[in-house]
Amino acid sequence: MNTRAQIGRFTAVALITWVTQWPGALAAAQGSSDSLELLVAPQNGLIAQEARTSGLGYHGVSPYYDLVLQTIFVINRSSEPLTIEGGSIELLSAGRLVQTTALSVDEFSRTQAKAAALKAMKFDTGLEVLYSAISTLPPGTEIAPTVELASGSAGLVDDYYLIARELPDEVRIAVWASAANGQRVSADASFPVRQHVSANQYIFPLEAGEWFIMAFPGLKSHHRWTAATEHGIDITMVDHRGSWAAGDADTWRTGRVPQWEDWYAYNKKVLAAADGVVVKVSDDVVFPLEFWNRYEEESADEYQGRIGARQME
Repeated sequence: MNTRAQIGRFTAVALITWVTQWPGALAAAQGSSDSLELLVAPQNGLIAQEARTSGLGYHGVSPYYDLVLQTIFVINRSSEPLTIEGGSIELLSAGRLVQTTALSVDEFSRTQAKAAALKAMKFDTGLEVLYSAISTLPPGTEIAPTVELASGSAGLVDDYYLIARELPDEVRIAVWASAANGQRVSADASFPVRQHVSANQYIFPLEAGEWFIMAFPGLKSHHRWTAATEHGIDITMVDHRGSWAAGDADTWRTGRVPQWEDWYAYNKKVLAAADGVVVKVSDDVVFPLEFWNRYEEESADEYQGRIGARQME
């Protein structure tokens, strides 16, 4: 069983938005100009991480910095349907454009179809974990299943990885859409980028043993791509074989173990990573082994889907 230690968490959403219209664009209800509204996650702006400094083959003057924009939401505030046509993400430094990335309509379509499926399943926890949708969108806002947004509904796109050859301090997003009569509207939003350097010193948060970090805030890890888990670390204990559990490797790799104690990480002490105050303790979580083991005739994908859904409850 995995033991998870999450150090640092930047969640929720930020909204710094203004709306512009192109000549002849569709006007919203009551004659206001806010046909589109943009919201983004995470809340406190983007965290830029130093990805590469000079040396070891790279000879640039400036380091490379990377960041992930987890979710962009577009809400139709007009009284008529609007169809998303595209958009852009601009990185700026002291008001100077550093680079531009196109927002793909195909990516909007992919994300919205997945989010709409989760909504249809009433899987709000999944929407929140993957997109910060529940904490971002106004109550009652429906997620459109396609890029055609009914009045009051929202579209979204996720997982834009950005890398620049200098440290940006601002991100500017633009999205444009069209009405059925061909008239077009656009919206822009800007929010800050900062480089986070921890003022704290942390110790490894588990008792002595052979531990393996399975997931971390890197590009090849699933954690980096959602605001709720971007800075999370997944850790498991291993033996001399690299196995996570006692017994035959095929047993635990297929999700079947006779007892919890077979997992090496089970019941191990989790230590404080730094000085602090315990604000909550819970010991009433039920983990029935028969549920967490893989069912007979259950495929690997079905097993992962079932366990993943339970972990997000």
